[in-house]
Amino acid sequence: MTVFHARVAGLRIDLVIDGEPPEGLRRWSPYACAPGPAEIVLSLTPGRPASLRRLTGRVVVSDGRWLPGGAEQLGWFDPASGRGQAIADPGLVVADALARAALAHSVAARGGALFHAVAVEVDGRAHLMPGHSGAGKSTLARLSGHVLTDELAAVFPGTGGDPPEVFGTPWWNSSGGNAPLAAVYRLAWDEPEVTPLHGPGLLRHLTQGLVLPFDAPEERARAFSVCGVLARTTRFARLAFRHGTDVDALLRGQPAWRAA
Repeated sequence: MTVFHARVAGLRIDLVIDGEPPEGLRRWSPYACAPGPAEIVLSLTPGRPASLRRLTGRVVVSDGRWLPGGAEQLGWFDPASGRGQAIADPGLVVADALARAALAHSVAARGGALFHAVAVEVDGRAHLMPGHSGAGKSTLARLSGHVLTDELAAVFPGTGGDPPEVFGTPWWNSSGGNAPLAAVYRLAWDEPEVTPLHGPGLLRHLTQGLVLPFDAPEERARAFSVCGVLARTTRFARLAFRHGTDVDALLRGQPAWRAA
């Protein structure tokens, strides 16, 4: 029996592994922490499901338990106790689905939101790029020196004049860590350039990037409120790049961003 202790965006998670650690655990390594009281404990049992293609990314609530949508028979999580169980498929896909749901609940309870986005860190500042599949998020992440996440970012609005804070997650490629938010970007395939944008476009861009595992009306309203705060306090720009672009240099070269 192996216990992997992790901290993701302030949430302590223990993965209790029965047998050999699955390959997917490597993604969690930047989030390893010292042993301590865990808010979430997921027990992973050996198994190799025939197919995980039906996973929806949403959560099904049944008798107070959360089940991974599309693979309800492969795992569960009890939010009241903070305990759950999942089959230890090689990629940890089922456990990840439950952990993401627990993280979404925790982040929302602390006033933040989750975004389908790439976030990179340059000179101690985070740059957030929400976007749909095919927008270039994974490509941009590969061009950066420090990737907070290339899939799911946790963002908390600043308080008391502090900037918002962006936290990486172990989905799917990440160096780990967190950093204050410098700006949000809309990605484009074009000649490398950063162009400031103005108007209401940032609010729409943020809401389109929200990750809502439950998608209940109260959850959506709370997440939209976070987007409204971020839209009022964060710079917005178009980030154009190509394969081979030095993304870090491009972001570092923005004097207005440096002065923020």
